[in-house]
Amino acid sequence: MVAETEDYSAAATVVGFDPPISLLRGPVPASSIDDPSKGDFVLAFKDERSWRRAFQASEAKLREQCEG
Repeated sequence: MVAETEDYSAAATVVGFDPPISLLRGPVPASSIDDPSKGDFVLAFKDERSWRRAFQASEAKLREQCEG
């Protein structure tokens, strides 16, 4: 019986990943009006454009799921 050799080379074992997607929201220090039990930071969109794009994408996904 001949033993099979296993290929442990980088070409056979390294898995490539797509580049990470940038975060839509980032941590911003909480203000005095934010709920302190939630932590020292809140997540916020960096600008109105990024908020609007996220809202439109969510709205489109919701419509797609409802129509399905």
